Amino acid sequence: MRIVSPITGSDNTEKIQDFDTGRIISDYKNNYGLDVSSYFSGLGKIELFRCCDTGYRFFMPLTTAGDESLYQQLQQLPWYYQRDKWEHHQASSYIGQKQAVLEIGCGSGEFLELAQNKGAIPLGIEFNPGAVQACQKKGLNVCLQTIEEHGQKDDKVYDVVCAFQVLEHLTKPASFIKEALSLLKTGGLLILSVPNNESLIYKNHFDAGLNLPPHHMGLWDSASLISLQKYFPLRLEALQWDPLSLGGTPMLNEYFYKASTAPVSMINKIYYRAARPLIERGLCDLSVYLPGHSLLAVYIKIK
Repeated sequence: MRIVSPITGSDNTEKIQDFDTGRIISDYKNNYGLDVSSYFSGLGKIELFRCCDTGYRFFMPLTTAGDESLYQQLQQLPWYYQRDKWEHHQASSYIGQKQAVLEIGCGSGEFLELAQNKGAIPLGIEFNPGAVQACQKKGLNVCLQTIEEHGQKDDKVYDVVCAFQVLEHLTKPASFIKEALSLLKTGGLLILSVPNNESLIYKNHFDAGLNLPPHHMGLWDSASLISLQKYFPLRLEALQWDPLSLGGTPMLNEYFYKASTAPVSMINKIYYRAARPLIERGLCDLSVYLPGHSLLAVYIKIK
């Protein structure tokens, strides 16, 4: 049976790779303290497919996608809802005073605060009750809704619709984009950010940063974001990536940890004590020229 692309609806797809579910369950437990076994009940493997028309890659079966319970657990991890995100600041530069702004999947509301400070009129929707409560305690206008529910209850047309780090979690991204566009006025901006699967962080490392089901169901890159113009009434205005940040990350810390615990020798001591600061500085200086964790796409809705 041919697998249909979640973007185009075409069966012009190909299978890329199989993943052992036992390994996934073990990695989630060991790395994040999460029990995700229920999402893989009866499955020995999951499969990764590629949409040949767009380059978008997606996992099957769709039933392995995370639910509200998963995100309530993830919310307990102190780093999960990060403050001061690069894409929030980039997106806020496109927002003007008194513009109606909708953020879909607003998390703990950092971008809404930025938009509010810019003089915009922001509204957030979120399906994680804990995140909604956190936002409402800050006095932010946030509703416990999905985008489909919001579309049914609100006929408001927004100047800007944003979704940061949302698309990669969805099993039906095309439906999501259509719903978002239905809430956006012609000439308005659709701003999307996704993990950058071309970066050193994610490229060919599917287990990095929860980049597998049940957390991530799709893998985006610049080509797949550009291709959305072919299938939706959109014109791409800007496509940006954040600079790669290595300083203090697990990637760099693991490297130096291995060096420091190697068999003790005079050469090793000199290397670790003297070379580490130089290597670390050099890598961090170089990293600003390399694509980092996220991609940000800014589209204009056209007729």
